[in-house]
Amino acid sequence: AAENWGMCADSLSVFLLGTALISPLARALFGTNARDLLSIAYEAFLLPLHALWLASIVIAYHPRPGQGESRGRSSSRGGARRRCYTREALSFKPLVFLGDISLAIYCLHIPVLFVYTMVVAYMSTGDWRLTKSIDDVDLRVRASWFHMPLQWALVLLVSLAANRLFEQPLRKWIMRPSRHGAQHRSSIASGREDEEEGKRINDPTQQAYGPGEERGGG
Repeated sequence: AAENWGMCADSLSVFLLGTALISPLARALFGTNARDLLSIAYEAFLLPLHALWLASIVIAYHPRPGQGESRGRSSSRGGARRRCYTREALSFKPLVFLGDISLAIYCLHIPVLFVYTMVVAYMSTGDWRLTKSIDDVDLRVRASWFHMPLQWALVLLVSLAANRLFEQPLRKWIMRPSRHGAQHRSSIASGREDEEEGKRINDPTQQAYGPGEERGGG
């Protein structure tokens, strides 16, 4: 039932939020390497749970009265349904906005943060290199914590620009109706009309009285 899937989605939301706090905690206690190894292990372990979480959010959806399901039908299935708080939280407009540009954020946040760190390194040391050598994984210069709002503001601005200038036009171009598809749909519609016309001609009642005419009384 949708109520059970809603409870599943909410429970997994709490669990996944808890696991998201483990990586920064491990970094603070044990260093960057421990955090990276823990993140890789958790991603492999949590991948099925993420899939179940997304599926439960979708399955828990039920239309409101007037949105594809009548009020009488929804009340006949057991009265009020349990709310899926995860779905309601993710329907919050700022989160919907972030979801719309989430692909650009995912693809661009690392390059933007690296460029920002390179600028900080150059301004503080005169050297733009992020690490001492190509084999070194630790950053040579780290931006202080108070740089974080500006860093993520830049990530959002760059991601929004990429979404508006590239992602949305490309999506519209991919989803545009092709000429071949339009011709195919037109030929199908024409074939259906010819088929209906053939049935009408072969129907003796339609031959005698014509379409839309009724048999007279008497």
